[in-house]
Amino acid sequence: MKHINKNHNDIKNSTVYTPKVITDFLMKEVYSKLNIKKVFDPAIGSGNLVRDLKEQGVYIIGNDIEDVCDCADEFYQSDFEQFDKKLKDVDLVVMNPPFNGHPKKKLFPEIFIDKVFELFDSNIPVVAIVPTGWRINQKVTSKRWRKIRDNQKISSLITLPLDVFEGVQFHTEIVIFNVDGLEPHYFLDI
Repeated sequence: MKHINKNHNDIKNSTVYTPKVITDFLMKEVYSKLNIKKVFDPAIGSGNLVRDLKEQGVYIIGNDIEDVCDCADEFYQSDFEQFDKKLKDVDLVVMNPPFNGHPKKKLFPEIFIDKVFELFDSNIPVVAIVPTGWRINQKVTSKRWRKIRDNQKISSLITLPLDVFEGVQFHTEIVIFNVDGLEPHYFLDI
């Protein structure tokens, strides 16, 4: 998903695609444990996060504000906050949403995760690449903290190296919801 970071003096393009090392790890450690026939990626970008699944015959549904993906079987070009399509029989949601640039104080990953659980339900398996602050930078009174604690079942975390994304250094992790049989915590070793 392309977005320009305009909230800082150092304006930079915040389009960051998922590197192959992450998708290889997810294929081996997560996707291989699931029976996946249909996947939805609400910020599909060029399709890096789902391309390996597509090669294995999985039906890919993608959404993005730009039409740059060549691997989706079904594609919607829209702002995910306003996404209103009824998608059926989705087995897994994967995403690497934009991290910054939202006009309100909410983080894009929070908006995307909330929207996914609204569209499907709180039991849908989800693999989300998010800034670590989405989960841990919370106050006791934080609505996000209570929402995660009370309503979202985190099955596993994958800690990513600071420099896993080309040209960007950012504290990032993969949060996995509603997938049984995983280790509680992994470290991506490059």
